[in-house]
Amino acid sequence: GNPVGAAYGRLWHQEKGYGFVDEETPELVLAVLPSYQSKGIGTKLLTKVISSARDHGYSKLSLSVRSELPAYHLYKRFGFATVSAYENRTGGTSIIMLKHL
Repeated sequence: GNPVGAAYGRLWHQEKGYGFVDEETPELVLAVLPSYQSKGIGTKLLTKVISSARDHGYSKLSLSVRSELPAYHLYKRFGFATVSAYENRTGGTSIIMLKHL
């Protein structure tokens, strides 16, 4: 089959991502194709990324998500907490979130 989603964590040093918190915290990126959303794929990917981050010795994960997206509620269910909010390039609100592992 073809990939329908992806997830990874990335550390930032010189450049900073939208969900940057600090240099020791990986920033999570997760995406699922629109036609495959709301089918549990994001939940499975997020579970795996959190487990992998713990296995590699990280104590936190951060991310940035647009507040109007269903993913925002997924991250809240997984224990991510709001750190701050900012106006994104589309004029909406994006939320920086952090999860302690």
